[in-house]
Amino acid sequence: MPTTYKVTHDSFEVIVNRERNIAHIIFSGEIGIEEVKNAYLALIDHPTFKYNMNVCNDYSNAILLVSILELQEHAVFVSQYSEQRGSTYKLAMVSNETISSAFLSMYKVRISKSKVDSGIFGSTKSALRWLKN
Repeated sequence: MPTTYKVTHDSFEVIVNRERNIAHIIFSGEIGIEEVKNAYLALIDHPTFKYNMNVCNDYSNAILLVSILELQEHAVFVSQYSEQRGSTYKLAMVSNETISSAFLSMYKVRISKSKVDSGIFGSTKSALRWLKN
């Protein structure tokens, strides 16, 4: 039985490795807040998702088109699903673009009040390594 499961959408792909307790969401193209929300919901609705599963949101092949207000609203949106999602997991965010990295840094500050351990990385390899530790 495989340990990795994929769900593919137009703007993102969710790959779950249940054995390692890691989900990898790979975004591509122009990404707005609706795509980010849809990917979050696809993760928690994934048949192999586990409560408090660590996740890597990978924007390295995407252009993140969100406003500061939308980032704040997204943090509230995520908190509404904490009973399903959990609140003590690791969130790695990957971006190799300066503007996207700046927005992710603002999001990291916004969620710093939660128990979610988050980090921003310039490569997928380093993000996944951090999630495994």
